[in-house]
Amino acid sequence: MVSLASISGIGSGNYFARSLGIAVVCLSAGCAKAPFISINTPSDTERSEGRALAPDAEIDISGYLKVDAIYDLKQDLGDYFDFSALENKPRSHHLRVQGRETRISVRARHVTQMGAVRALIEGDFFSGKHVEPNIQMRHVWGEWEVTDTIRLGIGQTWRNFMSTSSGIPTVDYNGPAGLMNKSRNAQLRLTHNSGPFEVALSIEKPSFESAALQSTMPDLTARLQYTLPGGASVLFSSVARYFSTAVTPTMVKGDQAVGWGIQTAANFEVMRAVNLSTSAMVGAGLGNYLLGGGQALWQEAGGKLHLNTALGLFAGATITLTPQLSTNIGWGYAMRNTQEATEEANFAHGTNLATTSVTKETMSIHVNLLWEPIESMRLGLEASWGRRKYVQPDSPGTNRNACQRRSNSRPLRRSKSRPLA
Repeated sequence: MVSLASISGIGSGNYFARSLGIAVVCLSAGCAKAPFISINTPSDTERSEGRALAPDAEIDISGYLKVDAIYDLKQDLGDYFDFSALENKPRSHHLRVQGRETRISVRARHVTQMGAVRALIEGDFFSGKHVEPNIQMRHVWGEWEVTDTIRLGIGQTWRNFMSTSSGIPTVDYNGPAGLMNKSRNAQLRLTHNSGPFEVALSIEKPSFESAALQSTMPDLTARLQYTLPGGASVLFSSVARYFSTAVTPTMVKGDQAVGWGIQTAANFEVMRAVNLSTSAMVGAGLGNYLLGGGQALWQEAGGKLHLNTALGLFAGATITLTPQLSTNIGWGYAMRNTQEATEEANFAHGTNLATTSVTKETMSIHVNLLWEPIESMRLGLEASWGRRKYVQPDSPGTNRNACQRRSNSRPLRRSKSRPLA
């Protein structure tokens, strides 16, 4: 993957700087995701009749191997394109090779008199950005088909607010800005299907970015999806979040706030070979729901909470050139309210609570070429560019009006993807 970076800033001294660079991001190799082990258990009736056409129990084990070679010419952003790490730093080169996205999945299905039960356990080795590779549980999910149209699910899987049809295939683990950030969560979900319509309601584990917040209420989400003939789909989703702080010796009083978010997304095919994908989300307190959107809120020393308003946009296309060759292009954008970002930076500037920058705007572009020369093998070359604009205090504990507005773009990333047989 290749990443192009530029840095610009405006401050009290009219500071301005710009730099360009190239980085190679990913040489990846991965096996096909089709099951390589499948166990089917016939029912007693099928055994007695000597047939096993519709087993009442199935277990599929699948996965793939993926290796990434990452070379950064601007700055080291880790094992994936981390927009929050884009800062105004001296240029540095870095090479990294890792296989942390290697994945294994176990799927099971059992048919009972009360309906079918399904389970999914899936993991990879992306347990953290700057730690040694450890197993990360991506999905631990079980579903019960209560009726032909109603499913009850529990465990950890994709957030219900998320549009699983939006976005483009990328070699980079993180993907474009403006889409979902922390995309999997523990939850209880009820799903109803009626023809082309799917309605899902979920109660999800709250995931806050501040240790001072209390987890007293779950996130509540709702999603409506309509699938058109030919595979196109339109989605609307919403989320409500509750934030609260407790009274501590350092806080005069606790506070509470209700965050919200709405999203719309569409995915449709044009001229058979071109698939377009778009999405837009807006809300207050979105935080880790929006990639590149910064924190959900900030907190004064006395405990008062301030929700951050943010907007996320994405547009992309998948173009099938041949049955084995395709290209993907994606543009992502996330923006915070400028006044709110400045107020947060000013508050940090007037205290010794923080010295880090406050993200105001993030933009990314991803372009890749994916080739499958044989079954179970994929080769890829990806280029990505990113820019982050941020507000940063000059020095904590001094003049509250001396914040700088800067932007930093990541060097162009080039990625090659290639599955191993």
